Amino acid sequence: MTSAAEPSGKHRHTADLVASAVLSTLLLLGGFALGYITLFFFAMSTDGCHERCREEFVGAAFTAQWLSVGLAVLVNAGGVIYAAVKERPMVTWPLIGMGVLTVGTIIAFQFIDKAMGN
Repeated sequence: MTSAAEPSGKHRHTADLVASAVLSTLLLLGGFALGYITLFFFAMSTDGCHERCREEFVGAAFTAQWLSVGLAVLVNAGGVIYAAVKERPMVTWPLIGMGVLTVGTIIAFQFIDKAMGN
């Protein structure tokens, strides 16, 4: 018999499933929204640096941003499927995907900083 403070295995599994679904949805929608927002930000950030802009870094920034979105979604999907098959907690994988997205966005902003000549 389980105590009131300790959730049963069924409730724990349901909470894990719901939390991972909500976080996965937030990762997917937030990742694509962040990709589109940075697309416009990166395009406008180089408007003021006419002769000192380094265009090769702008392309690298776009690539790094969108690759991080794609990699975060793939890590999330693969990790959740793996965790479901192995009956392990699934909620950690959307959080890992968010970490991948954050690191990729930081790298993309470093590229755009270089493109602006800083």
